[in-house]
Amino acid sequence: MADWTQVFKGVLDGHKVAYVSAKGNSAKRATILKSIKDTIVESDQAKHPSTMLPDNNFWKAIRTYYLQFLENDEDRDLEQKIIEGGHKLTSGPGIVTVDMVRDRKDDKPLDAGAYKTEFSAFLVAQKLFKEEIGDYDKKHPDTSDLKSMGTRTKLVRSWYNALSPEVLEELRLVAEKWNQEGAPSDAKER
Repeated sequence: MADWTQVFKGVLDGHKVAYVSAKGNSAKRATILKSIKDTIVESDQAKHPSTMLPDNNFWKAIRTYYLQFLENDEDRDLEQKIIEGGHKLTSGPGIVTVDMVRDRKDDKPLDAGAYKTEFSAFLVAQKLFKEEIGDYDKKHPDTSDLKSMGTRTKLVRSWYNALSPEVLEELRLVAEKWNQEGAPSDAKER
């Protein structure tokens, strides 16, 4: 079995300078993490059975890889807290900024089936910030009703409602853009 950091060393090394230099800029680092993840997941090597990809959170795995290259102690400590889940940036709605929404606005769904109904700002947030919502869900499970233990909608809605008004407005604009543009021309009905 091949370790993913060895298989994708070229991808990781290609983003190393940008990641290290983005000290203190969580939005820029989030964009870099997404780019790396997308490149890896979409590659043929990722589909090969001998490649061992991270089991859970790709972003944490990539952050852990880059930890060794961070030269500033304060930056390294912050990243370590994020990796361990002890910092608000890992799961709260406060991590989502207007710049992050703008950076991800072109990451619309590729399958035509997603365009059967119009996108709302809430649906756009779910599509763009799936991993962040998943992390938030793990840290804030709804234990008030045992019957709802497998459902995320209530928790996702509370996450969404806690977003800043500026971010909500940007999500609304992205929803309008996606609705106007429709499915990508190369999308296939699934």
